[in-house]
Amino acid sequence: MRTVIVLILLVAGVIYMVDYLFIKENFQKLIDEHPSTKYSPMLQKFLCDIYYFFGDNKRTAKTCEIFLKKYPDNRDALEIMFRLATAYEGLDERTKAIELYKIIVATAPQTSYGNIAARRLEYIR
Repeated sequence: MRTVIVLILLVAGVIYMVDYLFIKENFQKLIDEHPSTKYSPMLQKFLCDIYYFFGDNKRTAKTCEIFLKKYPDNRDALEIMFRLATAYEGLDERTKAIELYKIIVATAPQTSYGNIAARRLEYIR
C-alpha cells in the first residue's frame, strides 16, 4: 500500500513539474508576442503567481518588476507589490523589501496585505 502511495505521489510530482516548465515558457511567449492585449496583465500576473508559488524568488522578482512597470494602475498591483517585497526578502535584499512594505502599509493599511506588510516590517527591523 505504501509503495502505491509513493508511486502516485512521484507521478503527480513529475506531472506538476512538467506543467510548471511548460506553462512558464508558453505564458512568457504569449506575453511577449501580444504585449498590448487586454489579457496581457492577467498573463503577466499568472506568471508571477507561478514563480511565487514555486518559491523561485529571483524569477518572481523579475516578473513582478515587469508587471509593476507595465501595469502600475492595475487592480492587482498591490498583491504583486507584496509578492515582490517577499521575493526581495527571500533574496536578502532587505532595503528593497522594507521600501515596498512601507509603500504597502501607507497605501492600503486596512487590507490584509497592509496588515501583513506591517508585521513583516516589525520582523525585518
